[in-house]
Amino acid sequence: MTIDIQTNSESHIEKKECSICGNLENTNNIKEIDTKFYCSECYDKIFIECSDCGEMCEKANAHFLENDVICENCFDDNYRTCNDCNEIIHLDDTHYGNNDYPYCEHCYFENGHDDNNDDDICYISNSFKKLKSKTFKENKYRRLMGVELETSVNDFDNQFNKETLSENWSIVSDGSIDNSAEFVSCAMGGDTFNNEIFNLCKKIKDYGYSVNSSCGFHLHINAKKSDVAFLKNILLIYSKYEKYLFYMLPKSRTDNHYCKQIDISEHSILSISNLKELKSTYYNTQNQNVIKSIIKTKYDDKRYYGLNLHSFFYRGTIEIRYHSGTLNTKKIINWSQIHLRLFDIAKKKNSFEILEMKDTLNSFLDLFSTDIQKYIIKRINEFNQEKLMPEILSVI
Repeated sequence: MTIDIQTNSESHIEKKECSICGNLENTNNIKEIDTKFYCSECYDKIFIECSDCGEMCEKANAHFLENDVICENCFDDNYRTCNDCNEIIHLDDTHYGNNDYPYCEHCYFENGHDDNNDDDICYISNSFKKLKSKTFKENKYRRLMGVELETSVNDFDNQFNKETLSENWSIVSDGSIDNSAEFVSCAMGGDTFNNEIFNLCKKIKDYGYSVNSSCGFHLHINAKKSDVAFLKNILLIYSKYEKYLFYMLPKSRTDNHYCKQIDISEHSILSISNLKELKSTYYNTQNQNVIKSIIKTKYDDKRYYGLNLHSFFYRGTIEIRYHSGTLNTKKIINWSQIHLRLFDIAKKKNSFEILEMKDTLNSFLDLFSTDIQKYIIKRINEFNQEKLMPEILSVI
């Protein structure tokens, strides 16, 4: 309630009523949150600042972690609870067992969650780490990435062990492929990423691993602390150019359940104004309790999109799932460069600038260096030649 009080000097002092205690306070001494007014005393009793996002949140709904205060939204997005000891752990420090439950580092290794019961295939778990590169000659981007390389095991007697596998990689099970081994990297950037890919792929082939039509190559790109504007731009730019990514791949990827096409309209993307609305749009539900449950589970069906934002809500990375399985270092590195460039554009441009970009193949090619342009054209020519105009083919 707002009241005008007239004084002897004929001036008016506007006062507002505190929604908690009912006291009238001058407007410059009162706080407004979600259309409710609070006097200074009640405000200090009820609200506290979140250490992660800096927004004020109700103390009753906040999480107090050592020296930090975390609001409910940040807690849901950035923290998990160890399935064994119930310790609260940040996404950066979370390990996922073979049952895909989250664990702290101690429980993960001490309680055997890094083991696998398959007697035929050797699975190896190494601690997750971040490898920041000191050089950026071949890969100029500093954004960290990780890869998942799905392979088929041909020789059960000739496999990696703890001594022969780099500590920057793990080997995990892939339940969707028989006799499979999935090589999972730590987070890497710059030239370190390229070097690790070269070294591992050579070893994988030397040990007799291969890929088949059931295998995929997934790229995880760090997106922690990204705001809703960046995430909207990612959706917009991939909606615009996703078809050309599919043109570069075998046609079996186009109608593949595990890398579906974006099904959110441009209008729906533009109407999103905050992270809560983005979640509701992506998961197609307004029920926040359902959403909270979904984002704590890895294997929700919403992860099976070429552009997987469920991975962002689950662990802070955006997963790129379009590509078929490969152990070809050139394909892996060029593919990563394409997506790092798209992420760079999404970071630097606003939504209106992205909307104005034409959705033609020429416009898509113009985003990249000459070498990447030639690679894109070569791949499209291999799998979808009918999509190329003669003048574009002359480039390769």
